[in-house]
Amino acid sequence: MHPADIQALLKKSGSSQKDIATRIGVTPQAVNRCVHGHIRSKRIAAAISEVTKFPVETLFPGAYLKERAT
Repeated sequence: MHPADIQALLKKSGSSQKDIATRIGVTPQAVNRCVHGHIRSKRIAAAISEVTKFPVETLFPGAYLKERAT
């Protein structure tokens, strides 16, 4: 998903990248870098997914593979 779409989803959900950062104890820059695909963070992606109610796979297609049950 395009970074602007993720930002719009956050806004629609009443949140922001700064809110996500505060919530999980990372810097707003880390959240921004994740949203723009410069870094990968399952923790940040999961927090964004939880707030927006969109699956991680939809927000970040191909970036985070589901772990297989063993």
